[in-house]
Amino acid sequence: MKAQLMRPALIGIGLTILMALTSVKAAPQVEQLGINIAEPIVRPDFKDRIWTLEGSELSPVSHSVVLANPRDIDRYQADWPPGQPAPQTVFVAGVGYLSSSSGAKNTFLINTGNGPRNLALLVAVIPAEGLTNARLSLFDPRSTVPQCQIPITVRPGSHDYGNWQVLGVYRLAKGAYMAWLEASGGDGGYTWSSHVFARFGERCELLSHQIVHVAAGGADAGRVCSAGMPAPQTLIAPQADGSVRTKKPPRNCAKVRMSDGDPGIRVGG
Repeated sequence: MKAQLMRPALIGIGLTILMALTSVKAAPQVEQLGINIAEPIVRPDFKDRIWTLEGSELSPVSHSVVLANPRDIDRYQADWPPGQPAPQTVFVAGVGYLSSSSGAKNTFLINTGNGPRNLALLVAVIPAEGLTNARLSLFDPRSTVPQCQIPITVRPGSHDYGNWQVLGVYRLAKGAYMAWLEASGGDGGYTWSSHVFARFGERCELLSHQIVHVAAGGADAGRVCSAGMPAPQTLIAPQADGSVRTKKPPRNCAKVRMSDGDPGIRVGG
């Protein structure tokens, strides 16, 4: 008799446990956003300093010199035949370091397992418009010679207008990091941005990379549109594990589109 009375109770307990386990499995995954560890800094010894490249476009940038006059940068840019791509052999650590220019400095302090390092995005300067090659570089805070670099090359003619900036650096597991770089530009009602996520080790060894391309407007966007290009952080969310989550763009007159990759930009050798 007692066994018969206990059976419904045991069945009820079993159903409660089963429902609890089912609810745990069905719980949505919690998004763990990455934490931007990059602290923007200004290095006085980078002012009016250029780095030069000798060899192929993948060769490391090594030699540097401080310009007595920022206009002297033209002397370091060799002439090239008409119709040919301009040589990308002169780099600056952000155009904001040139006394004659204003803009981003793209220099940051990060604390690594080997001590503090300066992360800088060296960008090629050419006597023409267009997105140029870059070098994601790590420096000892007391040196102007890059300890290591990751080359980023742009196919000539693929982006007529554009510039680079660093949006963040994220610490990953096992001594790795992820840099969020943005190349952006536009003309005639069309705007674009390519977001490069480079995952690398403390010696700049490239572990992997990902590119998310965003475009808005276009040739048929002659009408006035107040929406414009959304802020990158509203569409793209770096995660603590190094993955990148994207959100569906809003539907409005800006006609925002997102896609994977950018055939005009190559990361690494």
